[in-house]
Amino acid sequence: MVLHKQRKLSSRGRSPAPENRQTDSAPIRATVPLIEQYYVAVDRQLKSGFGTYEAAEKAAKEIRKRYPNLQLTVFDAKKRSHTVIE
Repeated sequence: MVLHKQRKLSSRGRSPAPENRQTDSAPIRATVPLIEQYYVAVDRQLKSGFGTYEAAEKAAKEIRKRYPNLQLTVFDAKKRSHTVIE
């Protein structure tokens, strides 16, 4: 005799209720490994990686010349801190 696992139907009876329902509605954010130490961040989103702070600052200042309204920072991956570029 073969035994079948019974599934509970939802209140409307259309589909079986999922067994592992996630209750957290917040989006899952994956962390990407940071290869370089310094990154240029445009509106708090990491863009280009650099080995030295001076190179990252120079790139951020070039972007600042072309787009003065953006929020530009240099992110230090070791300290996990942002430095604002004026």
